[in-house]
Amino acid sequence: MSYPTPELPSKLSYDEAVDLSMELVDFERGFHNPGHSSFHLNRMTHLTELIGNPHSNIRTIHIAGTKGKGSVASMVSSILTTANFRVGLTTSPHMHSLRERINIDGDNISRSEFIRILEYLWPFVIQVEKEFNYGQVTWFEFMITMAFIYFYENEVDYQVVETGLGGRLDATNIVVPDISIITSISRDHTKILGDSILDISKEKAGIIKSGVPVVLAPQHYTHEVIPVVKDIAQGLDAQFIDVCEMYRYDVESVSLEGQRISVSGRYYDYKFSLPLLGLHQVENAMTAIASVESLMDMGLSINKSDIEKGLETVFWPARMEILKSGNKVIIVDGAHNEFSAKRLTESIIEYRKKILKEYSSQVIIVFGVLNNHECENILKELSLLKPIVFPIQSEHPKATQIERIFELANTLGIDTIDYDKRLKDISDVMNYITTSFDHKNIILVTGSISVAAEALEWYKNDFKVNDVT
Repeated sequence: MSYPTPELPSKLSYDEAVDLSMELVDFERGFHNPGHSSFHLNRMTHLTELIGNPHSNIRTIHIAGTKGKGSVASMVSSILTTANFRVGLTTSPHMHSLRERINIDGDNISRSEFIRILEYLWPFVIQVEKEFNYGQVTWFEFMITMAFIYFYENEVDYQVVETGLGGRLDATNIVVPDISIITSISRDHTKILGDSILDISKEKAGIIKSGVPVVLAPQHYTHEVIPVVKDIAQGLDAQFIDVCEMYRYDVESVSLEGQRISVSGRYYDYKFSLPLLGLHQVENAMTAIASVESLMDMGLSINKSDIEKGLETVFWPARMEILKSGNKVIIVDGAHNEFSAKRLTESIIEYRKKILKEYSSQVIIVFGVLNNHECENILKELSLLKPIVFPIQSEHPKATQIERIFELANTLGIDTIDYDKRLKDISDVMNYITTSFDHKNIILVTGSISVAAEALEWYKNDFKVNDVT
């Protein structure tokens, strides 16, 4: 496979390659967010055209939504991999290493491949900035393009592509997929996508393409979301698959290890053990099944057992992930908007009656958010657990200051633990909490993916501050 090749820079080390990529505009970790009118697909179109549009000849599953899109992407990828297809998966954000964003069959892109593709791609990044009047390629655009190159070179059978933000103007929306999937829609990034569910739904539905089937996951805001997505699909002659209307499920049993589920699909009736907790993950699994069955409509040959096994072996961390530390149970969840906090709270209240009933009724929440998250609204939802909150500031550059979280918690009447300035990071906090309380407490770590990631690193005794490798 050949590409047009401009002169390459000198050989880079991996750390140098990462640092070079991080020089690009990064809306995830940077502080300048443009108005929505500034978002467009021109840079991505030009950049991918310069390298021969590597994404255009790969069967693609494209996924947008506010919540659950990463889970569904991981589930679909796991199912197809189990069925012996070679599958590329690109998701965001990453938890421990930026290489998590690009993987094939569950294996992250290697450091050497990251360097090699960066050295190939970088001159084109510079060319786009110099020759076109659209500004610098963003870091997210760069990473998505790298993923497309990596998948193309490795001749994957499918690429599962998760949007970064929105849908209509997201950098991933240059693909023409085999199917589009829209997961649960709620309010998030309202300064960019709009403040109403109607506006956000239109942005998410912007990934729907002419004649391409669209799978819509179960929705909380059914009356707002379904008419918008259905109308756009009909206007584009795209088959509309309403998962909530066409599929049924039953949760047969729940344990700390997962939940036993049955799903009535269009092709088969499925029974499997899902290693992810929460009713929302049952809905995500049902959406993944509907998506694979949509591919079966197009001729995909896949066994019922592959679908069941793919769901049983899916791995997607920090989504109601259960950890044990002595006589305490630790729940790690990256919930970072009001609706995800609501679903998390509902699940914990329900599980207190079942799998968590042997633990203390007291919930201690290690809580940290980013500045663009709805801190007050998230805390309002979590307050239903009657918790003691321990505010924390993660190492993310956009992390909200501890004092602000204390202020909001106190205003809402939520009990807090007095902050000790000797506790310098989440590792110190987790060690303090897990050794300072005698009862079988439930410890919940939530508020952002960055806080969840740092808690998992503490648990694995592998705490790394600001590690992007």
